[in-house]
Formats: sequence, structure tokens, C-alpha cells
Amino acid sequence: MYCFKLEVFVAIFRTFLVAFSTALVVACGGKTDADTKAVSNMPTELPQNIVFNKISGPNQVQSRNDNISISVVTPQSFVLTGSVENPSAAGIPGAAVIALCPKFAGTCEAESKISGQILKISGNITAMNADALKFVYSTANNGNSGWMEHQLSEPETAFEFLYNVPVAKNMIGDFMGFNLVGTGETPTATIENLTISISY
Repeated sequence: MYCFKLEVFVAIFRTFLVAFSTALVVACGGKTDADTKAVSNMPTELPQNIVFNKISGPNQVQSRNDNISISVVTPQSFVLTGSVENPSAAGIPGAAVIALCPKFAGTCEAESKISGQILKISGNITAMNADALKFVYSTANNGNSGWMEHQLSEPETAFEFLYNVPVAKNMIGDFMGFNLVGTGETPTATIENLTISISY
């Protein structure tokens, strides 16, 4: 009888220790096994149709003309300042440019994924002294969309462009070109939530 009671006491004491240690971990801001399992089960990949939704760093952007600049503010926003008259749309566009892949003029899986697909390029723009946003999608040596235009009738607006990407032959990097149209003072614009997705 004495041994039985001792075993019961030990079992109760162990249960108490487990409950106490769990409460202590939570109180101190730590994670329990259940919390860790929940975090590990959270999705870490983009939805299959989205191929771009953030800038990895300043090395992913370039200005190809002294009359326009591009500055990364956050991974989801950047600022354009200036305007280029009749920039080239071929190869690496002759204005403000963001590479599809994290390494400028590099290749990545996204290029293969969008080959032969219709892309939707969307985002939000807040502009000053700008009448229009111009955009071009270039596959460098396999064709481009030409400069497409979104009129800025309001200071803040959403924009959307569509482009049917040619089937890839020689992948050397894909690029997004941006330009502003304005008269008078230097046009500026903040672009946020730039997203490229495959339009099924």
C-alpha cells in the first residue's frame, strides 16, 4: 500500500512539474511544442500564380538614364523621380528598372514559370506632378511589351497591365521598366505592392 501511494505521489508531482514549466515558458514569451508545431505548419511559399511581390534589395533595381531615379523604400515600395523622353523598351529598358530575379541580369525559376503565360502586373501609385505612369515588361532578348501607359487622373490610384510573355528561348533575365510622364515640375511617384502574377 505504501509503495502504491508513493508511485501515485510521484506521478502527480511529475504532472505538476510539466504544467508549471509550460506555464513558465508561456509567461516568459517562449514557445511550447504545440506553438512550434503550429508555426512550422504555416505556409512560407507564395501562391503558385504569384511570381513577384517584393524587392530583395537595392541590387535588384537600376536607373538606366540620368533623368530618372529609383529608390527602394521597403521590399514592397519604391520611389520614382524624374522622366525620360522616348526611352528604349528593348533589352534592359532605358528608364528605371527592376529585375524579375533577385540578381540583376541574372536568371531564376520565375523566368521558366512565366514562359508563354499571360502576366498581370498590378500595384498602387501615389504621384505628384505626373500625368501618367509608363511600364514595359522586357524579356531582354526575346521580346517586350512596349511601353504601356496608365493615366493618373487622381493622385492615388491602383494600376494594372497585362502582357503575354513569349515562350522563352535564351533566358538572360527579365526586367520591368518604369517611367513617368509629366509637364512642369519634376514628376515623382511612390509605388507600393507591386505584384506580378500569372493570369489564369
